[in-house]
Amino acid sequence: MGCGNQVEGNLKWWQLSLIGVGCIIGTGYFLGSSIAIKFTGPSVLIVFLLAACSTFIVFDALAKMSAQDPQKGSFRSYAKKAFGGIEVMGIMTIRLKNKEDAPKAGRSMLFLLTTIYVLSLALAVCIVPFHHFHENHSPFITALETYHLPFFPHVFNGAMIIAGFSTMSPSFFSVTTMIVTLSEDGDAPSFFSKKKGNKLQFPLPAQPSY
Repeated sequence: MGCGNQVEGNLKWWQLSLIGVGCIIGTGYFLGSSIAIKFTGPSVLIVFLLAACSTFIVFDALAKMSAQDPQKGSFRSYAKKAFGGIEVMGIMTIRLKNKEDAPKAGRSMLFLLTTIYVLSLALAVCIVPFHHFHENHSPFITALETYHLPFFPHVFNGAMIIAGFSTMSPSFFSVTTMIVTLSEDGDAPSFFSKKKGNKLQFPLPAQPSY
């Protein structure tokens, strides 16, 4: 691929890191982690550390390619697969002010996520025996129930709703970006990349900004 799809950006590396963190922490963290604890017990911490290592390998490769040859539809251009925030960070790398900061943004994001996941789940497992966790109940609510704080379930329910939307938004952004890139390359209907003036007229009520 050439460099015709390059975009000048003003995003700083730490802003991209925080975007990645916000896009990845979803309902899987607040609720789904109970399933992992239920089946693996305290060794869930090892599982998350291994997941962090594998995620780092994927993003590091993507970040280096993005810095070398920034493309708007990075995952299509490099034939890479990922999920959630990793995917968004790969696509948004072209919006960095300094493209060479992409690996640093990814390392910082993964360090923050690993710290948040491992420390919070370690505390939950230390407070309550792992066989007390239920797959349909947030591990954090289960752990905090021992402190008799009746308002906490409502706090976590609100957090899970927000987390759900925070992961849906980047998925929508990634999908629309990929569709537009496919359209521009002639591999999807042309109306997906139709422009009016300098603005993209994406055929959906909620239009991404390009």
